[in-house]
Amino acid sequence: MKYKDSIVILFGGESRERFVSVATAQNISNALPEADIWFWSKDGSVYNIARDELMSHVNVFNSEFVPMQKNIIAPTLENAFDLRNSKNKLFVLATHGGNGENGVIQKWLETRKLRFTGSGSKSSFLCMNKSIAKKIMKSHGFKTANFELISNKNKQDIAMILDQMILKYKVLVLKPNTEGSSIGMSIIKSNNKDHLFNILEQFPEEIYLLEQYISGTEITVPVNVCSNKTINALMPIEIKINDKSVFANYEAKYLGTGISEIIPAGIPKSTMSIAKEIAISAHNLLECRGYSRTDLIVKENDIFYLETNSLPGLTKYSLMPKALSYENISMREFIIQQLEFANCSN
Repeated sequence: MKYKDSIVILFGGESRERFVSVATAQNISNALPEADIWFWSKDGSVYNIARDELMSHVNVFNSEFVPMQKNIIAPTLENAFDLRNSKNKLFVLATHGGNGENGVIQKWLETRKLRFTGSGSKSSFLCMNKSIAKKIMKSHGFKTANFELISNKNKQDIAMILDQMILKYKVLVLKPNTEGSSIGMSIIKSNNKDHLFNILEQFPEEIYLLEQYISGTEITVPVNVCSNKTINALMPIEIKINDKSVFANYEAKYLGTGISEIIPAGIPKSTMSIAKEIAISAHNLLECRGYSRTDLIVKENDIFYLETNSLPGLTKYSLMPKALSYENISMREFIIQQLEFANCSN
């Protein structure tokens, strides 16, 4: 591979999804062992990490990665990008959530004309902001759940909104407007309304999406763009909840509590085709690049758009790698495709 001496896997960051980032970096490094590895620490510093150190980290989804050898590259990520030899690097982004996925890192890279995998800054911002993405999709005729944006600033208004929505929809979903990996996601009913206020107090700066719960089959549709720019929707995966006391939140997805991921999804072939078309439409309308993953709810003859992830997890437990495996595409083949695409696109 001609990029052999210039590839850097970048992982870490300050967001609540930094644990997923470590696991993504491990899986990418398994597929691309020749790549260098940079760790962006919670305090902002950037370290060069030996592959053995990354791969030896255990309990990745609930324990902090702390570099043993302080081989610091720069005090900030922007400083690291400004280094002279960074111009010759191609960055494989293994960052999730926060500034690693909302367009900030992507803008830093674009400003410096550095090459990187995944979507650009505009798309990253649009996808990370669930309410904006939903409005864009709805404006193009796709169905979405009704929602309200709430925060901790005005509890009296929230109480009124909550009561009205519970009266109308009975069951609601609460999730951060700008986080992924189902972090902070909860089901809200009339008998646990206090839970909503507890979450708002715990994260007072966070803006939340409070939306209508739609009972149906939850599916996710990964999209992969090959180096020739052909956009392919991969096989839809069904997210099935086995334990009705469990919701498909972070713990369920990454700690193995109460859900199954079924590929192919248990929906009719005609519905599957429409779901793939919606995922490709979302990829295009939200200006994604390289790859993405769109979450949908199938309810009888309707399909509701939930959200699109512009930089989906690539951990060995993640949905994108499972869909790739089903299509007989290895992680190495996928990553090399993304490198080739990024090399031509940035």
